[in-house]
This record gives sequence, structure tokens and C-alpha cells, in this order.
Amino acid sequence: MHQVYRELGELIKAIGTPWFDSTLPAVIQCVFDYDYFLLARYEENQPLQIERSDFQGVEMQQTLHHLVTQTHVAEPIFRLFNAGKTSAGIYDMRELVCQSHALPEPLNLSSPHMIVDDNEEIGWRTIGWPEYQQETCILIPIDDSQLIAVSLFNFGLTAAEPTDNDQLKSIYPAVSSAILRHFQLQPKITKANKAHPNSTNTDQDIETTIRKKDIARFLEANFGVSITARETEIFTPLLQGKTLSAIADKLGISINTARTHRRNVYRKIGHGRLLELINQFHTHMAQADRM
Repeated sequence: MHQVYRELGELIKAIGTPWFDSTLPAVIQCVFDYDYFLLARYEENQPLQIERSDFQGVEMQQTLHHLVTQTHVAEPIFRLFNAGKTSAGIYDMRELVCQSHALPEPLNLSSPHMIVDDNEEIGWRTIGWPEYQQETCILIPIDDSQLIAVSLFNFGLTAAEPTDNDQLKSIYPAVSSAILRHFQLQPKITKANKAHPNSTNTDQDIETTIRKKDIARFLEANFGVSITARETEIFTPLLQGKTLSAIADKLGISINTARTHRRNVYRKIGHGRLLELINQFHTHMAQADRM
């Protein structure tokens, strides 16, 4: 579990940076095994955009090109998104296929870059795509006109066995909130980079991702409590996935003193389930960003 905290901390620090997309897979790998990772953005009246992919090789890149330019129009997520039928959550692709079959628009499987195969979860595959995949999807709507989809593939499966998503669900609130905040910030980042093309994010910039007033508002809104300035110095990096020993070293205090402050925070909140608190905090921040 400590590894999950560390990787979540790295993901939170990477919000709004160019390396966010490469940090995300490490978090998911802590709780869910997969062969390949694909991060895609769906936008209203825009072609499918691949933000990150683990697929390597010239042939696979050509296959992704065919997916983006042609065959994606038959893909269940694309069809559901364009019909306004996607909801945030974790799904087996089989669930999304069933939902897409209920759409009134007919499914077009006429692309020359497509192979119809009933053994595939979606009933077809793009030419060059590995056969017999099992796909788990994380869907995060950014707003009414954008959707982020994380697809986790396991290949070479001839039978569709139920997927155990329980551990993935345990990190979903924090991960989805981080993804939401990152892509909400992207337009602002683009403008900032144009204004300052040589600027880069420093560790100091990243550390301000969680501000003191964010902590205060979260605790007041969710638990009706406030904490001291020193307790805030302990609690903030805990929400960023830092270890207690690292926090104590940075603040120049003993580990026992750090434990005492942490215990006091947990006592005020009413529990010490850190992963749950991380999830709650980032859900709170995502909701605040929408307002």
C-alpha cells in the first residue's frame, strides 16, 4: 500500500506538467495488471486523440493511425460519447459494447482496415491489432464536450473471464480527480507556455499544487474541523503521498513528533484511512474546480 501512496503522490505532483501522462501508468500498475496502456481524449466534433500509448513498433503505430483516422467511429466509447451516453466510472469493455448495441445509430463495419471477428469483445478489430483482447476502461468526463478514457488491455485471451476491478476502484476517486484537474488545466498551460516558451515547472511550483487554503476548505466542508499550521505541514504532504519519515526530515522534526501531529489530525477527522482521505480530497478539489 505504501507504493500506491508514493505513486499517487507523484501523480498529484505531476498535475499540469508534461510528464503527467507518463506518471499515470505507474499508479495503475500498483493495483491492476495489464499488458498495454492507452490514454485517449474524445472531443465533440473532433477526431480521436491518443495522449499516450504503450504500443511500440512501426506496424503498431500504423494500426493506431488507422484507429484514429478511420475505425474509431465503430468503437463503443466513441459511439456512446457522441450519443451523450457516457458516464464516469470503471467498465469492462463488454459492458460498453452492450450499451452501444442499444444505440439507434447502426454500427458501420465496412472499413477496409477492419476485421470482423466474433471472438473479439467488440466484435471486430483494426487490422494489425493484437488478437483476443480483454479491455478495462476508466472513463472521466472533463466537461460536456470532452471525455478522457484510460484503456487497459490484456491480450491473447480466448475466453472472457470476469475482471477483478476492486483494487482499481479503490484508487479511482484520486486518479480520476487528478486526471480531471490535469486536463482542465491544459488550456491554461498552453497559454502560459506560449507566453514563456523557455519556462519549466520546478519542484517548488509543483509543491504548491495543494495549498493551505485548499486543505482548510476540505476539512471544514467534509469534517467541520480545522487544524493547526504545524498539523497542516504534516497533513498536506501526506495527501501528496509522502512518507512520514520524509516529512519529518524535511521539517527538521523527530518521527515521533510527526506521528503525534498526524495522530491529532486523524483524531479531529475521526479516522486515519489515508487512501480514503486522498480520494476524498481530490474528489472535493475536482468538484470545487467545476464551480
